[in-house]
Amino acid sequence: IPSSGSAYWQPINQNHVKTYGAEIIGNYAWKNLILKSIYSYTESINQQTDKTLIYVPKHQFKINANYTYKTWNIFIQNNWIDKVFIQTDNQEKIPSYWITNLGVSQQFNKNFGANFTINNIVNHQYQSIANRWMPGINYQISLNIKL
Repeated sequence: IPSSGSAYWQPINQNHVKTYGAEIIGNYAWKNLILKSIYSYTESINQQTDKTLIYVPKHQFKINANYTYKTWNIFIQNNWIDKVFIQTDNQEKIPSYWITNLGVSQQFNKNFGANFTINNIVNHQYQSIANRWMPGINYQISLNIKL
């Protein structure tokens, strides 16, 4: 958990936590198009307080589409993360959020490729950790070199 008034985190052991969940994965491929979806359900309950652990989303849903043509690849990633509690008494929470990323990549040869991604294309304001806002639209460029 975050230390009070500090940017540092420190571990706090829990005596007994009951954790369980399920995950459903779906894949579909048609010619050069691949669709993949993942739904996750997670419960993590502190058995002494009967409260949900902080920063553990109960539901998560991801759906991605990937289209490949010759050496090019175009993709869209969608992630929905459920609300998370930020206090052990479960009184305060960070609301759920939906993020969409869009990208294109090219593999020039077996050892060299490039990628350009626009993250958070809908410019959604969100936090994944309390009081630490994530950037709006942002860009990522990467080169992949295999040695």
